[in-house]
Amino acid sequence: MTGGTITSVEPYTNEITWDADQGIGTVMVWVDVTNAAGCTTGDSFEARVDPVPVCDITVDTAVCAGTAGLTASVASAGETATYTWGITNGTITGGEDTNQITWTAGAVSPVTLTIEITDDIYRCTCSGSVDVTVNPLPLGCTITAPATVNFGSTGNTASIAEGPTPNATYAWVLYVDDVLSPELITAGQNTAQITWSAPASFTEIAIGVTVTTDAGCVCENDPPIGPNDPPGGVIVTGQQVGSIPTLSEWGMIIFSLLLAGTAVVYLRRKNDMTV
Repeated sequence: MTGGTITSVEPYTNEITWDADQGIGTVMVWVDVTNAAGCTTGDSFEARVDPVPVCDITVDTAVCAGTAGLTASVASAGETATYTWGITNGTITGGEDTNQITWTAGAVSPVTLTIEITDDIYRCTCSGSVDVTVNPLPLGCTITAPATVNFGSTGNTASIAEGPTPNATYAWVLYVDDVLSPELITAGQNTAQITWSAPASFTEIAIGVTVTTDAGCVCENDPPIGPNDPPGGVIVTGQQVGSIPTLSEWGMIIFSLLLAGTAVVYLRRKNDMTV
């Protein structure tokens, strides 16, 4: 035999098994048969070796739960090949009849991807599979914070409603009227709860957080700063400490004092309020 290897064990019989060598080409097989009387005859034949598809899957070895737009691929087997993909613990979202698919990971690990390729001309086939580790997302990034705080107040808190995620990092942001103000976070940065202060005057404070696991999986809840940003984070408004009389209430006070003739009242503006 040339172009291949006989895998049967000698002495040979009227049937052998053999493997073709790697590569496309021709295998030549011949046989000589000798009977008990010593008479011999022989014959030979040629076998064509057609290309075999390769089913090695290229894919990320680890992904985060729920991640969409992932890809997996195999080498192209030519225009006449057909591709049959399969998946467990995930969803194929595109390219199922091609050598590259897009897919979405589920929440359970591992995701198993399978492929079978058939060359429609030569009828050569291959199959393969691969497991992909699915890492969990953070427990959550919902922010609990007061809806309103006093101007100039200290010791305000914001925390993750779902609680701390083990071995995670936390990146908090705080904006005052769309201006990033990290100096107002006074404690707890890189933890599940921060302490923060409010300035003496503001329209609104926006607080956001990004939680990242040790495997790199992210939960992001950032406030919308630009006009096209998606909603997120929490918004806190401000209020003045105590109660300030209204203008009509000030009028009654002044009128009473003037009738009594005992005081002179001065009015001035402070922090956009009459005092």
